[in-house]
Amino acid sequence: MQNASFPTLHSHIRVMAIVSAYLILSPPAAQAQTPYGWISNTHTSAYTLAPGEMEITSRHARVNDTLDIADSRQKFLASTTRLGGKSGEYKSNELNLRIGLVNGLDVFYQQGEQLLTLEINPAAQLNLVDIEDKLRTNTTRYGLRWVVREPTIKNPQQVWHSLAAELTGVQNKSKDFDGSIESVQLSSTLNIRFDPPQSFALDRLRDDGWQAKIIYGMSLNQNTAINGWVTYAEMESSSGTSSQIDLEIIAQAFSQSFQSKEKHAGFGFNLNWQRIPRMPVQIGYEFVQLFERKQSNLTSDSSLLPSFLRGNNLGQNVNNNHMAWLNVSWWATPNVYVSVGGKLFKNQFTGVIPHYLNPLSGRFAGTTYGYAEAKLGFRFNPSTAFRN
Repeated sequence: MQNASFPTLHSHIRVMAIVSAYLILSPPAAQAQTPYGWISNTHTSAYTLAPGEMEITSRHARVNDTLDIADSRQKFLASTTRLGGKSGEYKSNELNLRIGLVNGLDVFYQQGEQLLTLEINPAAQLNLVDIEDKLRTNTTRYGLRWVVREPTIKNPQQVWHSLAAELTGVQNKSKDFDGSIESVQLSSTLNIRFDPPQSFALDRLRDDGWQAKIIYGMSLNQNTAINGWVTYAEMESSSGTSSQIDLEIIAQAFSQSFQSKEKHAGFGFNLNWQRIPRMPVQIGYEFVQLFERKQSNLTSDSSLLPSFLRGNNLGQNVNNNHMAWLNVSWWATPNVYVSVGGKLFKNQFTGVIPHYLNPLSGRFAGTTYGYAEAKLGFRFNPSTAFRN
């Protein structure tokens, strides 16, 4: 099988190396000891970057035997007999770019990959060969943040009250999760073999949508700020199963399609605390409620369809999600920071990646899941650097 064309960790490292070399020659940006040292990328706040300022962040998340928040992977495996091995392991690499355009307005773009391991146990009637073991998803987010109400007194030593609006576009698309069938046991006396093996796939895995967010930020003291927000989102997602099997009765069993339109609403808040100079701590919580889900599904009840591809009752019991996270950052220089942290989901990626609501990974939509993450970020103003 061919690998998907996703950005890799090595490509992120190359980008970061170029930026690092540039920053060595750059003058300091805003002092990291002040609230201007809050992290902007992958963080919700009612503030924007200064005009011409840029922030680039490489973010990497993991779930494995060593990094398993709240035993997420073990719960993942315990909820099914269809998967085994390293199923539930997760890897995410993404690159985030944010640019300040004018006072009170910045834009952002995120491109990344996610790999969720799903190792299929042997099926009773089918002899499966050369089957995928990872769901590979390309993720894209882009948008803008606009400060609607800015402070009248701008004291660089403290955070002020601010009100902002944010609009985000979302696109997620996964590579086909495919495999081949070498033989089918139709009855105790009838076994059909395929030479060469016939292929099948979980395909058409994608979603598109948008989200609007109103954010209010206020200072509690010089070292502490809090942000609260409300959100509204609309998403459309799809997935399906198909095959290249010549035998019509089996080909029909593998023909399915799943389409969904969702509307979400939610709220959240986070606390920014910088008691230790140059070390901002960010703690957050968000709740998402799916208040409308319209599905148009064409499913198969054939016994010839493997149980891990059956799409009956997708997502009927999960319609909300609770998310909590913690990040601790360190400004190594006024331009460079590193972060470590983690994020926990009450119901896996429900309300986050709608097309994960498919016959294979959708069965775990109600499973608690979490990952550990690390970030390397750079903030600088190119125009200031070039002038100096």
